[in-house]
Amino acid sequence: MDSAGTLVPAAEPAAVSRWARRVSPALRAYAAVSVLSLLISLYLTWHLLGGFGQRMIAGNPDDVRLFEWYLVHGPWAVVHGHDPLLFSTMNAPAGVNGMWNTPLLVPALIIAPVTALAGPLAGYNALFVLGLAAGPVCAFALLRRLTASTWAAAVGGLVSGFSPAVLAAGLGHLDLVLIGLLPVILLLVLDLATGRRAPLAGGLALGLAAAAQLFISEEILFQAGLVVVVCGALLLLTAPGTVTRAGL
Repeated sequence: MDSAGTLVPAAEPAAVSRWARRVSPALRAYAAVSVLSLLISLYLTWHLLGGFGQRMIAGNPDDVRLFEWYLVHGPWAVVHGHDPLLFSTMNAPAGVNGMWNTPLLVPALIIAPVTALAGPLAGYNALFVLGLAAGPVCAFALLRRLTASTWAAAVGGLVSGFSPAVLAAGLGHLDLVLIGLLPVILLLVLDLATGRRAPLAGGLALGLAAAAQLFISEEILFQAGLVVVVCGALLLLTAPGTVTRAGL
């Protein structure tokens, strides 16, 4: 209240006011979806939190143990100068081609510090929890490009990232849980097709994303390619003007 007896709003704390001005609404939306997605992921996996290096999700222990071996073998092979995609310890002496399997080379290298410090099961569980949380955020980025409603994009991202297909894959199929790059690839293709990104920079980003996905899950990469082909054909048939010359 001022000297004249008029009520005036209380001043916001300076730090909060500066933060609100600096952070864009889009960034706040991403932060909100990220926090909510991580909380849901932790809720679904809370049984693991009491023993990250000793507990695993029940239902398919053999595949979990196989992925544990991949998480150890990939970084070890790279550090020692061996081919990380040739498993000579399997099917000796001919060995096994890792590309016929699901070696998770990129995730194995990213999570290598956790694996080295806490063991392969801890690395597996960390990838599972973070992979579940990352999927909805990446899907949110794609859906925001397709709808003007931030709420709709957020709900769609959460439904996509925590869909029955993803949760069912959590029973030992870690490669099918790590779906974060799928919407990223689709977003990059959309940007290139509509001329939103420069062909060189967009093509380079798309190539890197596709290459990374190849060493995470070939199945997910195939699904991304299938979506691009089907949606591209439908777009050319129904709204050819949407695709710019730069995209072609």
